[in-house]
Amino acid sequence: MKNQLFALARLAPLILILAAPSSYSQAAAKKTVASQADMPRHSYAVEGLASALVQADDATFGVFASKVRADIESDLRDYDIKDRSTLRDLLSAKLSLQEIGGEYEAALATVDALRALEDKPSPKLTTGILARAYLKAAIGTRSAAGPEFEEAFGRRYMEEVNPLPWDVVSDWAKQSYASARLAARAVGLAFVMTELDPAVLKSHALDESEAEALVRMRAYTQVVVPHTPVQARVLKLYIAAHNSVKPDIWAAREVTLTADQPLARCWSRSGTRGSTRASSPASSSTTRTPRQAAPTASRSTTSGRRRPPGSTR
Repeated sequence: MKNQLFALARLAPLILILAAPSSYSQAAAKKTVASQADMPRHSYAVEGLASALVQADDATFGVFASKVRADIESDLRDYDIKDRSTLRDLLSAKLSLQEIGGEYEAALATVDALRALEDKPSPKLTTGILARAYLKAAIGTRSAAGPEFEEAFGRRYMEEVNPLPWDVVSDWAKQSYASARLAARAVGLAFVMTELDPAVLKSHALDESEAEALVRMRAYTQVVVPHTPVQARVLKLYIAAHNSVKPDIWAAREVTLTADQPLARCWSRSGTRGSTRASSPASSSTTRTPRQAAPTASRSTTSGRRRPPGSTR
């Protein structure tokens, strides 16, 4: 009996070691997040204005960015985020921090993670291609500015864009081209002044969505805007190579009503003379009001998180 007890005592440490991974696994189980409302809340103190912080030197902005990054990393590590919009916003902010910090190899992995979240045809093909071209050019030239980088970036971006099927990505191409032509640091700064400065004036802090927006805006002004002329040139060539003028289907459907026709007289008696397309041969020209597209907002909100201009790349 004593021998058996002695043997069990010797095995006890081994039993504890073997049981440890299971206990650790249970303790490290991620909390499932079904929506952005399930995510933890964060707050970041800001001295002065957000518009001053976004333009600050690297050391000053780096203090703020390091706090935001620590929370993003912990959220991604500790939570099983099922909501794609929330996960997309976190990864987008992480990508911006990596680009600002010159972590180009790691940023490429983040781009891949963002692309994997897309299931619609156009976003699945186009998400992250501008960032990927920038990152590959920076890795290849060991720089993020200068003639050599610009040439490499343009070549990389062309390699990303040219194989895209026009029938799938035509809307994206036109919208991206328009955005590239309008891109400017002033646009980004205006967003911060309008959307984030009031929050800082009120509470002297930014919440997690506002802080992530500020990080994206820093990347927009420092990473995106300087290279949008190259982006616009590539997209202009791509659009010109594929865009075709659609035939006018309305010419064959034109109808000119004269005053002696029954339909015209009916409209005249009903008091809607002005609604006829033409009331006499002299007014045979037809004016059509084109379908007006809804104005593109300078920002959109996904999962309650502010999204600055140029945040989708």
